[in-house]
Amino acid sequence: MSTEKFSYDKSIEKADAIINDLQEGSSKSLDDMIKNVEEAVDLLKKCKTNLTETQDRLNRIMEED
Repeated sequence: MSTEKFSYDKSIEKADAIINDLQEGSSKSLDDMIKNVEEAVDLLKKCKTNLTETQDRLNRIMEED
């Protein structure tokens, strides 16, 4: 994902799909489950960072007025 431009919507969709797979027990091994959890957590952290940065930008814009 590092070579692609960040997409909040795609990241949320992918994390949601991973979580659904985990809930359904689609992973075949414990190692696969752990890797999937790590990927979902990483995606959600990036989304949170993106939201925080966007909020900061909006706050700066509002302060200019």
